[in-house]
Parts: sequence; C-alpha cells; structure tokens
Amino acid sequence: MTDHREDWVRIRQVFEAALAQPAERQAGFVHEACRGEESIRDGVLALLASHKNASTFLEKRVVDLGPAVRAADLTGQQIGPYQFWTCG
Repeated sequence: MTDHREDWVRIRQVFEAALAQPAERQAGFVHEACRGEESIRDGVLALLASHKNASTFLEKRVVDLGPAVRAADLTGQQIGPYQFWTCG
C-alpha cells in the first residue's frame, strides 16, 4: 500500500523545483525528475496547470463585465452572512 503522505511530500518537492525552472522547461523537468514515478509526475503536472490558471482567477472586476452582469441590484439585501451595500 502506498503512503500518500510520502507521495505528497515528493509531489511538493518536485513542484517547487519545477516552479524555479523557466516556464518552457517545467514539463520536461518534471518528466525527468519523475522518471518511473507516473503518479508523482501526474500530480505535479496537475499542480503546475492549476498554478498557471490561478493567475487569471478573478482578474476582471464586475464593473468591467458589462451591464448584464450588474443588472441585479442587491443593495440592502442579505444572503447568508453577507449584507450588500453600495460604495459612494
């Protein structure tokens, strides 16, 4: 049976080392570092893909998305613990 804690330690080590590489060399670095460790390689490559996509998460402000997105006026309403109010 595989010790998943050891796998995650190894994945983290390779992931952090891969981040230190230029973007165009990261995948090759991971393949070389994980030779014979397919599950580790797959885990690291998945983390690298998520890391790359994370930089675009919530990049656009709602006010930049257009009037259709801003159409609902929730001012003064509460949804769960959140109270909506306007700025200015």
